Amino acid sequence: MSPPPQNHWDRLLAGIGQRWPASRWTDTGVVVGCSGGGDSVALLLALHTILRQTDGSGFLVIAHFNHGLRGDASCGDAEFVSDLANKLGLTLRSIQARPGESVSDESALRDQRLDFFHRVASDTGARYVALGHTRDDRVETFLHHLLRGSGPAGLCSLPAFRPLGHTPERNDFVIARPLLDLHRSQIRQALSEIGQSWREDASNQGTEYTRNWIRHDVLPVLRQRFPQSDDAILRAAATLESWREVIDESAQRWSDRAIRCLPATPDGPTIEIDAGDPPAKAVVVMAVQQSWDQLLWPRGGMKATHWTTIDQHVRLGDAVARTEKPTARDTVVPASATVMLPGSVRLLRSGERIRLIRPAP
Repeated sequence: MSPPPQNHWDRLLAGIGQRWPASRWTDTGVVVGCSGGGDSVALLLALHTILRQTDGSGFLVIAHFNHGLRGDASCGDAEFVSDLANKLGLTLRSIQARPGESVSDESALRDQRLDFFHRVASDTGARYVALGHTRDDRVETFLHHLLRGSGPAGLCSLPAFRPLGHTPERNDFVIARPLLDLHRSQIRQALSEIGQSWREDASNQGTEYTRNWIRHDVLPVLRQRFPQSDDAILRAAATLESWREVIDESAQRWSDRAIRCLPATPDGPTIEIDAGDPPAKAVVVMAVQQSWDQLLWPRGGMKATHWTTIDQHVRLGDAVARTEKPTARDTVVPASATVMLPGSVRLLRSGERIRLIRPAP
């Protein structure tokens, strides 16, 4: 057995190798999302180093999305990434949000980036989209989703590997997160050791975004009181991942029987649900979310209460179907209802039939 690496940079390379062996990706194409921040810069340099060391036949493409939210600082990030691409001799695909397209919601920003990464991967023939999420990101995401009331799917998010999307054209691409076993501090130590600079996003120091508030205010208190809190959170996420696999399978079975995704109807893209004999709430919500993602509807405004509302109407539809001649003692369930959900999605319930309709853009 070879001795463990003695310096920070070699330890980072070894950590990536354990999470994502070179044999899995060095003979194919990889799009590397690079913001210019420490994590994504380290990921890019590490993958570039590994590809050269293994003499693989694959290729790297850098993808940078300039959201334009920080004025000159955002332009500085784009220039930094462009200089880094030139230094490494790599292709750069960069895009800036057009006027009127800029958004500040965290989920919407993420969706914009993933759409762009998908286009780059499609255009270049890459197989993977590599992102620089770290161990710290996993902990912060768990707490963020916990506070939002997310179910198992949200709490065990940021898997090491997952399809880029839920449609056939996106299932061909895989998101890879090779830094998930490493702390941010380790990554910055490694970059400093090799003399590589990176860009610091000043907005990350503010606490107006929930994730930043968790990072700067909540986690330091948790770690002081419970020094092993990060490990405990990640163990909980791993346990929930097992539960999620069971729920996923049940959701797929119910979806095959009860849900239809209609990308084009006169009213707009539609999800149709047969409410008869619904399974447990977690299964219903997961199945609806899978259909939601299949139609590429944004989830940004959807909170736990909204998914619960959909489940409630599925059960009301089932109650209507089961009640043939209600007696005076029975609770009378309205046969129809209309509810507005985020993203201009309308929920229409008529008898045991539920329709979720989103107007075509």
